[in-house]
Amino acid sequence: RMGQAVPGPHFPTVHVDAESPSMPGVRSCVSDPLDMWCTRDDFFDEMLALIKEPIGPNDLCVLKEIQLEELGPTEFHVKVYLDGASLHDINSPEKRETTRDVCRADVRLIWDKVKYEMLVHTRDHDTGKLRNTIRVNFLSNPFRLEFLFVYNPDNGETSMLGWIAENMWIKPVVWEFMRRRTTLERNVESPYGNGDMVAISEPLDEWLDYDTLWGLFLKYIKSTAVHCEEVSDSEFEITVMDPIHGGHPHKPLVRLIKHDKNTGEVVDVASVDNLKLVDTRHVVIHQDPLRMEAWTIGAKGKRTYKHLNTSFLLQWFLDAVIPKKDSGVNAKVSENANVSTTGKTQPAEVAEGCVLM
Repeated sequence: RMGQAVPGPHFPTVHVDAESPSMPGVRSCVSDPLDMWCTRDDFFDEMLALIKEPIGPNDLCVLKEIQLEELGPTEFHVKVYLDGASLHDINSPEKRETTRDVCRADVRLIWDKVKYEMLVHTRDHDTGKLRNTIRVNFLSNPFRLEFLFVYNPDNGETSMLGWIAENMWIKPVVWEFMRRRTTLERNVESPYGNGDMVAISEPLDEWLDYDTLWGLFLKYIKSTAVHCEEVSDSEFEITVMDPIHGGHPHKPLVRLIKHDKNTGEVVDVASVDNLKLVDTRHVVIHQDPLRMEAWTIGAKGKRTYKHLNTSFLLQWFLDAVIPKKDSGVNAKVSENANVSTTGKTQPAEVAEGCVLM
């Protein structure tokens, strides 16, 4: 999601070269009011999570490593490294002349929730020099965001600042707060485990029963693929090329799905380039109450992708099967419901199996 505009006709925009509401006589970038989407506190927390993990599912096939250093209670430093050879494989515009790895992001964030301010420091990883510093003010009455260059040695244009603010921060965060009938919490302690951090849904019994949820979730996983092979009664393998689900036309993602309806467990092992491990996703569907729980183990054995676990693995699925609050639909979801990765219905014969090329 980072670096890509999120589609939608009603998303707020950022006004470039506007009169600053906080600093008279200064020009800045100011968003439309955001009160209809969420509170200042909710937006602040969501934006922190977004900057702390500045990747999207389209990055997974080339992601080398995310380095996160907590510098204090209100400060962290994050670096995102992309695999140089993989960038060449997909002919990415981010590739270098050699196949050395690329640092996509080198960002230090300092925040003050009492003052509702953030300072985003971006460095040139190759030279170590500070590229720019952006100040973000969380305004009130009405709730808006204001963006200003505090340090801008390269004279970056305010139009670019406005684009970054709107497409990399505001739209992705607003997307998280679109009116949904159910939401998920990310990076919370599992109520079913030994204190591990997970993403978990609210109870879903109002709309689904266990059998229906189980069947629709497996159907949804298959709908992300261009090819599907049933390995056994409890395993299938899919090939994913859509970047929004971690694949690429020149570097397909292969996911081996193991599922056990008796325990509610779905284990999803992803690989590229002849079984080079990308990650392992775990989903457990619990009963009484009916809830979905998820976490991801990265290639180095650590839990990772706290943001993607929620937004792209489970929330999209629940958005596809549960009617929105203002839809007027209150009935239980049918096991014959067709789900797809676009939120649109598919022909039953396709939705039951895999998307065809």
